[in-house]
Amino acid sequence: MTIGFSPDGKYLASSSLDRTVKLWDGESGATLQTVTGYSNPQSITFSSDSKRLAWASAKAVILWDIESGLAPQMLRGHSDSVLCVMFLPDVAQLASCSQDDIVRLWDSMSGAVLETFETHSRDVKAVAFSPDGKKLVSGDSINSVRFWNSISEASSRTLDSLYVYEDNVKRIAFSPDSKWIASASSSPEIILFSTNLEEISRRPQGHDDDVIDVLFSPDSKRLVSCSWDRTIRLWDCESGSALQTLKGHIREIGTIAISPDGKVLASGSDDCTVRLWRTESGAELQTLTGHHGTIGTLKFSPDGQQLASGSRDRTIKLWDIETETVMALQNVKGFIGDTKAIALSPNSKQLAYCADDNIGIILRDSQPGAALRILAGHSMPVQTIAFSSDGKWLASSSRDKTVRLWDTSSAESLQTFETNIVIKQISFSIDDSYIDTDRGIIKLGGALRSATSVQQKPCELFVSDQWIAFGPQNLLWLPAAYRATCVATENQSVALGHRYGRVSVFGFDVALLERYLDVSPPSL
Repeated sequence: MTIGFSPDGKYLASSSLDRTVKLWDGESGATLQTVTGYSNPQSITFSSDSKRLAWASAKAVILWDIESGLAPQMLRGHSDSVLCVMFLPDVAQLASCSQDDIVRLWDSMSGAVLETFETHSRDVKAVAFSPDGKKLVSGDSINSVRFWNSISEASSRTLDSLYVYEDNVKRIAFSPDSKWIASASSSPEIILFSTNLEEISRRPQGHDDDVIDVLFSPDSKRLVSCSWDRTIRLWDCESGSALQTLKGHIREIGTIAISPDGKVLASGSDDCTVRLWRTESGAELQTLTGHHGTIGTLKFSPDGQQLASGSRDRTIKLWDIETETVMALQNVKGFIGDTKAIALSPNSKQLAYCADDNIGIILRDSQPGAALRILAGHSMPVQTIAFSSDGKWLASSSRDKTVRLWDTSSAESLQTFETNIVIKQISFSIDDSYIDTDRGIIKLGGALRSATSVQQKPCELFVSDQWIAFGPQNLLWLPAAYRATCVATENQSVALGHRYGRVSVFGFDVALLERYLDVSPPSL
């Protein structure tokens, strides 16, 4: 799991092993958007203007224009898994590194490859830009760190191999003033380089086990490191001497973060706690408890008032630093068992969730202590839920192969749609006139239809287990060999993914179908 705040603090993004990337409201914690289907999304990063989000997924770089409403763009070119992505400060370019031994520089607007750096001879595991966008540094698994100068001017680019470790390079960081580069490997050793390569590198000594993470203070005067030796250390960049050693965690420390003003340091550990420290004195300020798994990632909001933590307990928590209160963004406990699905209404005032192996849905106000209401009607466990844009309706899908529409005021079921297949993804259209699923659309009719017209007429093709349907009419029967494991519909086409890697694509004359078939949805 990786998480990150946008530079303007408006958004919080998270990626998970459940193949989803989620975008949250950075202030309220409400879920804004969810994109699904990406293999092992990691290394999530925002552009400096907070308008674009990028992450690594298998052999591709995924680039998402958050405000456009368009589907994420997939940048292909690497021949092996992408391990790290990062935007240049000027937004226009994006870098990626991969197990194919290559660093690629992309045009973030067009998706075109601008440059390919091929001097590494093994997996490139880390990449970083200087804050001025003129220098690039990368590290690989055979222990070398490489430095490119003037990457914006390919003709004058120079390459230097900085240092060869005895162990894999795991972390690289530039100081905010672009003067320093810090790197850590699978060892207790830290190397601190000056970007003026004529200066002698510094090698801070003190950790007794592998260094896991390194970062700089906002004023570039201090380097912070954490290690499996259960300590955090602060170093003076000019001299390389130790300033503070912070102790308190009882298990290995895996992640650290520093507040934007540099006054507070946060650390996350295998002991399931988050600890806050004063960077000037090294004094411990708070111990934040509530997670039940290793803390894997930490991020401060741009104003420093909130801290987001991600854990292997499959939760993300948003902490208010001043009041010590916490908002759980995922896996809110409800029925017996882990939370299966969760949804926040657009105004963040209502929360709906359901648990594994339970057939009901809990609906409640999002404020602590609010009364619970149970939405009962499904005969098998609920798979996924979603609120309409105005929060008046809730849609749910279940293993009973139905989709239900609920009134959130009365908790009554308004309509049940027989889908003959388990729906795994569900959402409302912008104007709430239809429900979009991973198998096609479900059009709402009668009193349920929104008064606002659909901006773009949706495709009414829908794929159940054995049929491709058009509206309420079964259209094409699918023999067993053609039944799909995944589906995509677009305009007049349906693509079916099958076992063993085969894909079938069907085209339909929708205008002709509309002329001869009754596709009106049933009235409520």
